[in-house]
Amino acid sequence: MERYEFEDLISDYLENSLSLKKRKDFELYLSENPGSAELVDQMKNTIMQMKSVERVTTSVDFMDRLMNKIQVSKNNTRQYTAEQSAIFGFTPLYASVMTSLVLALVFVGFQLFSTDLPLSTSELSTVAQEKPPAFLDQIIPAQEPDSGLTAVENDSLNRDNMDKTNKDYSGKIRFVKD
Repeated sequence: MERYEFEDLISDYLENSLSLKKRKDFELYLSENPGSAELVDQMKNTIMQMKSVERVTTSVDFMDRLMNKIQVSKNNTRQYTAEQSAIFGFTPLYASVMTSLVLALVFVGFQLFSTDLPLSTSELSTVAQEKPPAFLDQIIPAQEPDSGLTAVENDSLNRDNMDKTNKDYSGKIRFVKD
């Protein structure tokens, strides 16, 4: 007998409704497994406690009144449906939070990646008061191109003078499926 089968047969054993063969198997399992005797005793105590509890009596129309109250409470509760108050699948609270987060992200992105805008108000006054750098006033003399680069005799891009001989590839080309 397995443990699960033993546990299923405990209540039948206590009620003395097992067949003789199953009862012998059950008692053999009890003798071989000492922990199972404790389980049987616990079940026996639980059944005794349940029998000793006072029985509660109710009025004849108790069940009808109970069912009416359940139906009334079902009808009075407002059913929340997501389609009634949802903005792009968000409740109004979450939609407003998400909108503010997106606006904050856009604002921070402009602040981080914009080169035209000063980063703070103190820089506004500093930028307005700055003088242009002194090196902008200097005129750089034009440099003459290197004569070694422009005076090349052979132009590599001149393709008119290239050797245009027709070569015979008939003996060198092989087709795969031939």
